[in-house]
Amino acid sequence: MKCLHICNDFLGSKVHSQLYLHIDELGVEQHIFHPLRKFNTNKRDDIIFANRNISIYYSKILKNYHRIFFRLKVSFLYKNLLNQLDVSNISIVHATTLFSDGALALKCFQQYKIPYLVTVRNTDLDAFSKYRPDLLFLGLRILKNATKIVFITQSLKNNFYKHYFFRKYKELLLDKSIIVTNGINQFWIENKQEQKKLTPTRILYVGSLLSRKNVLALIEAVLRLKATIPEIELTIVGDKGGQKEQIISLSKANPECIKFIGAVHNIKELLQLYKANHIFAMPSFSETFGLVYIEALSQGLPILYSKNDGVDGTFSMRVGEGVIPKSEESIAKGLQTIINNYAKYKIEDIDFQLFSWGEIAGRYVQIYESVT
Repeated sequence: MKCLHICNDFLGSKVHSQLYLHIDELGVEQHIFHPLRKFNTNKRDDIIFANRNISIYYSKILKNYHRIFFRLKVSFLYKNLLNQLDVSNISIVHATTLFSDGALALKCFQQYKIPYLVTVRNTDLDAFSKYRPDLLFLGLRILKNATKIVFITQSLKNNFYKHYFFRKYKELLLDKSIIVTNGINQFWIENKQEQKKLTPTRILYVGSLLSRKNVLALIEAVLRLKATIPEIELTIVGDKGGQKEQIISLSKANPECIKFIGAVHNIKELLQLYKANHIFAMPSFSETFGLVYIEALSQGLPILYSKNDGVDGTFSMRVGEGVIPKSEESIAKGLQTIINNYAKYKIEDIDFQLFSWGEIAGRYVQIYESVT
């Protein structure tokens, strides 16, 4: 079997490389096509694919005007792809986004009749579907011709089929819509911890400091709770993002309860931080999945997450509390609920092996084989 991955964010996220490495172990010949932009030309990490049955193809660098002229961008990339790879020999195409990657998969299907599956991500719903209504019918055509439609989480699937345009076609598309989550590093599964038996006071955040991560609202929620829980602490692990300076200022103004650590790249150091804390909180405005939620759960920490987003709906058992991210009061109440009901969460019932990349790669290969 020969699989072509059309991967818009190949150099921007480690998720894709982890998946491809594990698929390689299952004997699938893989070809990865990645559109290049000016900001990511120096991030190539082909070395991790050395001695693998994996070939990587990079497009010529996209121009600024391609952001506006979407169909021109697709034609440019498709020409780049055909110049480097004999697509007629491909068995299956996997597009990692609906619009940017799915449009190329559709072209492969139209010209060579190659079946494809398309993954829908938050950017498809929060960016393209919102700000490019002129592309909605193209998105529908991509979905109609896809053999399978993959959603990373149940909440994303629910939100997608609530969209004013796509909900009209829900019955048409639902039967081929499936959920395949992302995975976590095997390190977390091999070093999983049981939930602590104590009164929780230490909250941990791990992630970027972008505004959509909502760290400032989390800080304000913790400061609200300090009046009734004097020993409460929030530790913030992260570096890049527009809210960094404000977060540092708040940590300096409240050193007894807001601890800013900065970036932590060593996985063993991060493990110790999870062990030292009791609750994980990330009330983001938008998450496709949020691997850190699963990492935190593997270390026995109940999670605070946003309702109808990210991991919400992933678990049948109670593993934390969903909150309204735009409400500091909701975030504070969510944290208070976790503190008051700490022993009632059922983290020990989670089968973390379901989040291993080997397990997830195996599921994708089964899907590939079923449609070729």
